[in-house]
Amino acid sequence: MEEKRITQKQRLKGLFLKNPNEWISLKTILSLYISQFGARIFELRGEGMKIENKTELADGQKHSWYKYVKYESAKYQATMPFARRDNG
Repeated sequence: MEEKRITQKQRLKGLFLKNPNEWISLKTILSLYISQFGARIFELRGEGMKIENKTELADGQKHSWYKYVKYESAKYQATMPFARRDNG
């Protein structure tokens, strides 16, 4: 039986789901060997995940963090123009 590999998007989604409403450093994201992390975040946002980001400049270096904002209400999902919706 062939073992299925976990995709980069799935690894990133798992990280966000395990740490809702917490800022996650870009260093942590990159430690999961996720290339093109910006594209993976874009894909997750397109699936309806609200992911915020912030950057700070410290000692001449830019530092980035990302946070999955978990909403208990479906009201937020309905307001997202790019969220995937089932037509069934």
